[in-house]
Amino acid sequence: GLDYVKTSTGFGPTGASVADVKLLTECCRGIIKVKAAGGIRTLQDLEEMVLAGAHRIGTSAGREIVAEAAAGGK
Repeated sequence: GLDYVKTSTGFGPTGASVADVKLLTECCRGIIKVKAAGGIRTLQDLEEMVLAGAHRIGTSAGREIVAEAAAGGK
């Protein structure tokens, strides 16, 4: 069984989109979790993906996002 599906590798011309995450979440019906990856660079990006249904985030900007959150966000 699968635990997660992933939006993208982060190496393509586009990364994860809210529409991608919503579609995967709908298709997986809570049976398989969704990992959003690619192009997630800010706290706002992360929040949008979680609100769209992502359970896990793949980003190379983790430190920057945590620093942004610690500074009070937006």
